Amino acid sequence: MRDSNNGDLIIKLVYAGPDVKPLHIELSGAGNIDPEASKTVLSGDPMAVNSIESHQPLVPETEVITVGKSFDYNAPAHSLTVTRIKTKSL
Repeated sequence: MRDSNNGDLIIKLVYAGPDVKPLHIELSGAGNIDPEASKTVLSGDPMAVNSIESHQPLVPETEVITVGKSFDYNAPAHSLTVTRIKTKSL
């Protein structure tokens, strides 16, 4: 999907499997992209619940990753990954 306000590409991946899932991502038609992207991952026990007593068992982790027109990604087990890729003007 593309952010209509700034043109960023947003990739949302949900993986419900119990093991890491290797993926290959192709961004055909994406235009010029910035090689540095922001990746936020939420993963953990699918039955976990955040509460005062649980001390936040599910906490999103954000980091900068390197991307290109195509790149590999290992989706963690039981995860939601949101990657935001900035587009560049010529």
